[in-house]
Amino acid sequence: MAESKAQMEAIVRQLGYEPDDNYLLAYNRLNNVAKAGIYILLQQPWIGLAMSEKEHVIIFTPEAIVIHRLKKNGQTQVFPANEIENFRVRDGANKSVVIEFTHGSDSFSYYSYKDFSMRNKYVAENLAKLTANNFGGYAKD
Repeated sequence: MAESKAQMEAIVRQLGYEPDDNYLLAYNRLNNVAKAGIYILLQQPWIGLAMSEKEHVIIFTPEAIVIHRLKKNGQTQVFPANEIENFRVRDGANKSVVIEFTHGSDSFSYYSYKDFSMRNKYVAENLAKLTANNFGGYAKD
């Protein structure tokens, strides 16, 4: 379940960053091979899809993009700004935006919803602010 604004801000602070409308609740999915395995095992595609979605907080700072998986003992990845290539934001399905970039030989793709319920209104607000400032300068066009 998605975190409240206060919970997300606490997580951002625990990671050593100051929350300043510079973070998003975002999701990614397992790759297609892993999803196919889940679908076959469960034979219920909608359950496999839900199980394959992973919640993250993405923090955009001038120095780096920080991605932290929201789960107990979640993994944190820090991508230095000077090592990020091909940063792109595009419209996705179901009123979402897709955030993509490469780091070395690895490609990353996350999505966040433009239109959240009131409980997660902060996500839509932060997304609008990040869009207005080109995601802290990462989006060049």
